[in-house]
Parts: sequence; structure tokens; C-alpha cells
Amino acid sequence: MSSKEITILALTNATGRQAASLARSASAIGYHIIAHINGQKYNPLVARELEDLPNSTIITGRLSSAQLRETLFKDADIAFVNTTTFDDEFEDGKACIDAAKEAGVSHLVYSSMPDHSVVAGDNWEALPHWSPKWHVEQYARTLKDFPVTFVHTGIYYNNFTSLPYPLFCLKEVAWEDVLQWDGDWEDDWVPENDGKKTKGRKCGFEWQAPFPPDLKLPWLDCEHDFGPCVLQILKGGPKKWASKSIPVAFSYLDPPSVCAAFSRGLNRPVRYIEAPVEIQVPVPKGYRGQLEALQGLLGGEVVEGKRAPIWWDDMFDTDGLLDETTTDDDDEPVITEEEEDHKNWLLISRRIWGGWRDIEGYARDAFPIEEKLNGMTWIREKRSAEEVRPPAEERDVETGLEIRSNLSET
Repeated sequence: MSSKEITILALTNATGRQAASLARSASAIGYHIIAHINGQKYNPLVARELEDLPNSTIITGRLSSAQLRETLFKDADIAFVNTTTFDDEFEDGKACIDAAKEAGVSHLVYSSMPDHSVVAGDNWEALPHWSPKWHVEQYARTLKDFPVTFVHTGIYYNNFTSLPYPLFCLKEVAWEDVLQWDGDWEDDWVPENDGKKTKGRKCGFEWQAPFPPDLKLPWLDCEHDFGPCVLQILKGGPKKWASKSIPVAFSYLDPPSVCAAFSRGLNRPVRYIEAPVEIQVPVPKGYRGQLEALQGLLGGEVVEGKRAPIWWDDMFDTDGLLDETTTDDDDEPVITEEEEDHKNWLLISRRIWGGWRDIEGYARDAFPIEEKLNGMTWIREKRSAEEVRPPAEERDVETGLEIRSNLSET
């Protein structure tokens, strides 16, 4: 542990959305960042951004390396650990916890997720990308005299893209097809105005996923809000937060409400379709199994899923967390009538970090920029149905997660 006045924060898998958000926030208030990355090939743009942060040190390699773990934590005052499925996630997480404890880290925040099978046994199955995190959390809880806090995040707004990725694809829909939808839509596209194109709706979007339309899910803008929220937890310290599991989500919305927020933010019609996941591109190794399990666990009648919630009532010590986050009446976050069912979880997150961005704000301010960086052109072009939706023989769509030979895992 460092004896210097400047706070040193160690982070694992720092090119991921969670750790990168925390690195930006902590660097902005003067922390020294020691950031581990698995190699620039995973996200070279973020890796370069981390290198350019003031007071940052980059350590590249696998978490399975004992030497890397020792170097990462040896000077750290505090730490954030998020494990991934690149290697053995449970062993990596356990080893990082041990290394941080051995190094004398004063407070560690671990990014966990639930194992649904622990709660309901055979009725709910574990999600393969989530359950190892839960078991790392249970291991950390067995350690004496080492303060660890556990954060459970909702779904990222940032997952949405018009690229043909499974589960969170906002598929572009040509205007002539949008006119067949229910509702009174008007095309406000003006092709020429004093020789310049002006913005209009031009197209719509649809989101297809297996979630029941009335199933409310927790959401957050990970890049905007995760880092500031966890930074508040680290500043609060282990006396306040050790051993606590904390929900990190600032909205609780069902899928049609998510689409309505995107529609307002983008000034374009967006609708939800409850249907099996479509896979149109090769998916990373192991992700197909995660999608299959998620569809079966959280899906509704359309995909013969079990309609399980992401979080359940006794996952968090809600009363204790509400006591820890008590605010003055003037500063109490606003909870709408639609949010009353999940009021306590939202109050906890919003009390910890009050500067959160809602999904409409994300759709308006951030999503178009991310789309432009991804090379998408719907923002400035009006295209025909044939351009937006190629003939069926030119499309390669896999529904119901049936494996096809030309969609191998990479």
C-alpha cells in the first residue's frame, strides 16, 4: 500500500466499460490509476485513452499471472476488480482478491452478478457469464479483516447498437415499412432547405428480444454513471460499505418503455418485438451459451422462458442500504409513480450518485455519436426499404439460437 498523499487505485480489465468509466472519474479528481488490460487487441482505442490519462500506469497481461497480480496491487490503496470469461473467471477473481489482501489494499470493490440457481435450484439455471462472479463474491465474504464491497449492475444502455449484434440490436426500419406500424407517424424529413439537408425522422428502429413486454429490467448508462457511482462508494470507505451488496441501476423499465425513451431521444419511431434472439454475425466463444441461458431464464411465453427477474427481493439488504444513504428531504431523488415497484433499489443508486443520465438523454446525446463512430449512416441519410432491408437471400439470420455451420464461434 502506498504511503503517499495521492490515492492509488488499481483496476482490472480496464478497457471494459465499467473499469474505464471508473478510471476516467478517478483520474479527474487526482487519483493515480494503475490499470490492468488484457492486451490492446481487445479495445485499443480505450487502451490508448487510458495511457493518456493523467497519473496513469498501464500493466498488460493475463490475470492468471501471479507476477502481474503482485505488480498491480503492491502500491494500491484501493482497488476495483471486474473479472471476465477470457480465462478461468473464478480462479482469476479469487486470486485477485487474495493478491489485493496480501498487498494491504484498504478497500476493494468487486463487480458481481447473481447466480439464479442458488436461489431457486432446478427451477432457475445459472447464467454462465454471471455465476462465476457470484462465487467469487462468496469466496471474498469468507476472508476475515479484508473489506470488500460488491456492486451489481443493471443492463447498459450502451449495449444498444444498430449493428447486427444479438440481443440489443436496434434494427433500422425504412420509412415505408414504419408506415405499416400501428400509430400515427409523420415523416418530417425535408430533403432540401436553402440547398441544405435538414434532419428528420427518415427511418425507424425495432428492438427484438425475448423479454416479456411487461418485465421491468434495471438499466444504467455504464460509461456515464458507473464510474462516478463506484467512486462515491470508494470515497465513503470500508467503514460504511464493507461487505455490502449494492445495486447500481438508475432506471427500471420494461422493453416498450425503453423503446419509447429511444423514440423521444432520437425523434424516430422505435418499437419492441418479443421474439427469440437472432444471430447474424459470429459471436465470441462462450457467448452463445450465455444467450441461450438468458433467453431461457428471463424470456417469457413466446420463447418458453421462465420469466425470472434479474434481481430479487432478498438479494440486497435494502433497509440497511437506505439507512446508509439517507439524504435531506431537499436532496431526495424523485421517484415516479411508474417506478414505485422498484423504489428502494432506485433510491439507493440515485442517492449514491445523483448525476445519472436517463435512457432518453442517452439516446439523444450519446447514441448518435456512438453510431457515427461505428460507421453507421442512418443519422444523415434517407434510404429506401431495399437499401435498409436487403432481399432475404442476401441476409443470413439465425433465429431461436439454432447453430448453423457458417456462424462459428470466434
